[in-house]
Amino acid sequence: MGGFAHVECGSCGTLFVSPLPDAETIRQIYIQPDYHQAVELSADRMLSEARTRAQVLRDRGCRTVLEIGCGAGYFLDACGEIALQAEGVDGGPAAARARARGLVVHDTWVDDFEPQSRVDALALWEVIEHLPSPISVLRRLRTYVAPGAVLALSTPSWSGVPARVLRRRFPMITPPEHLTLFTRQGLQRLLARAGFRPFRWTSFSALDRPTLQRNFQRYFVGQSRAGLAVASLAARAATLPVAWLDRAGLGTSFELYAEATD
Repeated sequence: MGGFAHVECGSCGTLFVSPLPDAETIRQIYIQPDYHQAVELSADRMLSEARTRAQVLRDRGCRTVLEIGCGAGYFLDACGEIALQAEGVDGGPAAARARARGLVVHDTWVDDFEPQSRVDALALWEVIEHLPSPISVLRRLRTYVAPGAVLALSTPSWSGVPARVLRRRFPMITPPEHLTLFTRQGLQRLLARAGFRPFRWTSFSALDRPTLQRNFQRYFVGQSRAGLAVASLAARAATLPVAWLDRAGLGTSFELYAEATD
């Protein structure tokens, strides 16, 4: 898939790239100037999503937050709006836009970062699927926090209905960018091994009607005039079922919050 070999874990079903690409191949992805361009086109949605996520951490009693892979800083902005002290870690070019707005973003990668003090919460939004060794990173991050601190993350779901239906055509299969697509069981095992216990687990798909229509055309009915008509009707019919899938935890991506254990 995507020119890279993939393997499914025989125990938990998680999908991962094997063998892994070399470190330089991976690094080149994230230093491209246009890497976050697609995200910038969804800035309003990203900020709205970030505000909801920041409020979850504040309601949990968190006051200091460290975000790994903060990009242009939407989540850091949202934290600042509700008086959370938040810093980011990101060695990519998009982080320059966050620093230009006065946000504290450490210009380095997580493997080279050493915090000056412990924080109440760690955030990894759409990050762990990119990591060659997610268990190593999470175990290291666990040392940055005290027991009871919060780990917040999101990542594509290999357990959701979109992945089950599309399989090899699932748009989250994007090696060498995405190296691991977790099932729920696989992600639970990863967190337990790293010293975290989930307390809130949902899914989301970010599939509004225009996005659904584009996906129906791309994967099922094509770009013809007739295909457009069919895709438009299908998107309208699918809007409510997609919302149900997310409530059931079977959407495109996981969003979860976990506490650091003793």
